[in-house]
Amino acid sequence: MNKCPKCGNERYFKSHTYVDKRGFEKQYVKCSDNNCRKGFCLQHEELGYSDNIPEGFIIEGNNATLVSPTGTTPPDIGKILSIFKVDENVWKVQDYKVNTWQVAMKGTKTTSEGMEPIPKVVNLYKLEAKLVRLKPVVQEWPVIKAAQVNVKPIKTTPPKRDTKIALVIPDIQAGFKKDLEGFSNKLEPLHDRFAMDIVWQIAEFLQPETVVLLGDNLDLPSWSTHFMIKPEFIQTTQPTIDELASWYGALRGIVPNANIEYIEGNHEKRLLDNIIKNTMESYALKRANMPDEDPIISVPFLLGLDKMGITYHGDYPRGEYWINDDLVCHHGNKVGAKSGQTVTKVLDEARHSSIFGHIHRVELACKTVRSRRKNHTYLAASFGTLCRLDASIVPTNARQVNWQQGCGVVEYTDDWFNIHPVVITNNKAIYNGRLFESRSLEEIGKIINLK
Repeated sequence: MNKCPKCGNERYFKSHTYVDKRGFEKQYVKCSDNNCRKGFCLQHEELGYSDNIPEGFIIEGNNATLVSPTGTTPPDIGKILSIFKVDENVWKVQDYKVNTWQVAMKGTKTTSEGMEPIPKVVNLYKLEAKLVRLKPVVQEWPVIKAAQVNVKPIKTTPPKRDTKIALVIPDIQAGFKKDLEGFSNKLEPLHDRFAMDIVWQIAEFLQPETVVLLGDNLDLPSWSTHFMIKPEFIQTTQPTIDELASWYGALRGIVPNANIEYIEGNHEKRLLDNIIKNTMESYALKRANMPDEDPIISVPFLLGLDKMGITYHGDYPRGEYWINDDLVCHHGNKVGAKSGQTVTKVLDEARHSSIFGHIHRVELACKTVRSRRKNHTYLAASFGTLCRLDASIVPTNARQVNWQQGCGVVEYTDDWFNIHPVVITNNKAIYNGRLFESRSLEEIGKIINLK
């Protein structure tokens, strides 16, 4: 706890920041006691950021990443290793780089009237390094655990209607990104909790007979075998599994009578691809003498889907669920460059109607094919995503994203259907004459036991 060195007061207000001789930012404050007003610098450890410096050194099995704090002098790899107390008898630097950029900062100059602030441009530097163990250690498996499932069914009265209802939920992309810049390790969600809350409200309102999860509900960036894994995504799998399972538990609670169908997407498939590429011995590994269980490193096992009565349709891109004989749901593997182009691609090969995810856009198109006795109308639809729409959060190669948030409602019988896209904008959606607005994060937290 920082205290005023003069009076011991623990309250202060920030004045300005400055850069010390070692190139680290310091915070200058003033005591809030009117009778004191002592100015002093906040007390930090050697790096000048937080008391828990090792958070910049992240170990993941036999590999590690090191991210230095931002400073105004080019960091020396040897000095950084020493500051972080990295044992070079255990770790070897595999690769490192120094990023640099310019910012405007406040400076001071001495005048006859005292110290005056002056603007100045400062070069900032940050070192990022990858390390590997000199002697690999045996890894425990699994590195992640199955989520604790909590379902609280609500009392519902099945609505009277002439048709059945299917609620289709597209790509959630659940995941987290760590704050490594400020060394806080705060987890920033990739999924949009507010948009998800709206869809869960719609589910409770509709009481559908079927809920279809279109896949890519898990993002799993640190499991990718095709893209560079950034350090901010390391060790985020467990909190992702835990929170998504809580969301599904809440969903099962509010639609206790619905069939919930989960279709595997390409992001869920990352889990299996990574195992096949890197840890083949753990492929299809199950608990002892439990041959009928799901493998312990699998989406159904980790999320506890069987405990919530959720059916998993794997083997992307072949996983699918038929709402009726004319309408199939699948994750999708086609992508058009512009809005409306993907549904056109799907319709080019259509022999039935389909609903798909994958593209994070709301699209809908129809095609009528004439035959001798009757016309056949095929439909293709995508309902967007429930992830956040800021490209700086969700991993993407795009500078800006043309994505939309939403879900879909399907009214259907055994031989016909009608589709209603529900677009979510600014945490609001309208369906069937009703306005749905997201609740506060505090209210959402009570529903999913958010910490």
